[in-house]
Amino acid sequence: MNPAMGTVVGELIQMNSKMVLSDSASLVIGISVICFIMFSIITVAAYVETKRWWIFLLLAVVSAGGIAYGICMPRVKEIRACVNGPISLERVNAVYDIMKIDGKEIVMRER
Repeated sequence: MNPAMGTVVGELIQMNSKMVLSDSASLVIGISVICFIMFSIITVAAYVETKRWWIFLLLAVVSAGGIAYGICMPRVKEIRACVNGPISLERVNAVYDIMKIDGKEIVMRER
């Protein structure tokens, strides 16, 4: 159990935690995948029509590098905790970012 969790509120019981992609990493990966697919299709079409197909191939390779960069970006620890009794969400939000509250389960991310 995380020692900081006991100091925030005594009524939270940590169930599990895992490392997840941050929102910015997901955005980088998503945009890079779309650009990679688009430039790959344009490269195939331009190979038949023009002699400058290598420009689009280079852009597709750069997009593939963006995918690799997004995958290698630092991850954020996501904690799932169960609530045992009344808690103060302000005190929990002072230490963690609350992502979702579902009944007695709280999903939080470390800052």
